[in-house]
Amino acid sequence: MLAREIAEATTTNETSFFRDDHPFRHLVQETLPTLSAARPAGQPLQLWSAACSSGQEAYSVVMAVAEQRLPCRVEILGTDLSAAVVERAREGRYTAFEAQRGLSAAQIAQWFETDKDGFRAKEALRRCCKFRVANLLGDLGSLGVFDVVLLRNVLIYFDPPTKERVVAACARRMARDGVLYLGSTETLIGLTTPLVPVSGWRGAWKLR
Repeated sequence: MLAREIAEATTTNETSFFRDDHPFRHLVQETLPTLSAARPAGQPLQLWSAACSSGQEAYSVVMAVAEQRLPCRVEILGTDLSAAVVERAREGRYTAFEAQRGLSAAQIAQWFETDKDGFRAKEALRRCCKFRVANLLGDLGSLGVFDVVLLRNVLIYFDPPTKERVVAACARRMARDGVLYLGSTETLIGLTTPLVPVSGWRGAWKLR
């Protein structure tokens, strides 16, 4: 219990909607269409937002898929070490400042309703995402298998051996043709991992 409290106290939980826009464009324009074409018709794609914080990343993916008018469904699991931010993600409640960090007025009007303290994600947005507490250094076997893993802006807080451990654990949760996304300042170069860069963009990685 004390170890968890210390870990939660030292976690920044910094996030925003559509943080670093390029990964979202690559995801909906390249990765999801390719994966959807390789799946049986009607099968939803499974995405994992690791270290999801208060949920903005997961909700951003749903909005991006809808705005791109992709002919596929996505189901997103968001996990975080902090029970407090996971509960916030489930509720989908954000202050006006948080909503305006990355969202246009049109997006707010379409996807959110006015709440007493700002805005709340509409039910149509919330039902596409599930959230639960999980430790990336713990047992992840119960999470399932994912077509896409979003491991963004997480590894920067770990030393090399811990980075390799986390990446290996995430790789075990990936479909054979799945893709893992890192943050814009992160790389696996110099680490021993089962992943190689996706051709055409350094921020996305796939199994060897």
